[in-house]
Amino acid sequence: MLYQDHGITVTRNRDDIATLTFDLKDKAINTLSRSAIQELRAAVKALQVNEALRGLRITSARDDFSVGAYISGAAVLALLSMLIAVSVLRKHAQKSGGMTAEEFSCQ
Repeated sequence: MLYQDHGITVTRNRDDIATLTFDLKDKAINTLSRSAIQELRAAVKALQVNEALRGLRITSARDDFSVGAYISGAAVLALLSMLIAVSVLRKHAQKSGGMTAEEFSCQ
């Protein structure tokens, strides 16, 4: 387990691919609330320090990934943080001889 909090869990498989799972268990639906965004930032920080990771898969434990966000500047910053994390992981993967930029993707 690389990270775990209320609504976000990050695990790692044998191939050094991280899976970030979004699941707000106490809510009827997944939304990007202020607390979810704070968790997302913490998960991104946990991913950025791990240079052995070769990729990132982003998923939901529910049928729908997310039904929306409480729109604010914070929601935009959280999404930008995820893009930065993906960029950092891509650089780690290339540096370690893992996946190429073309092979790296988020699902």
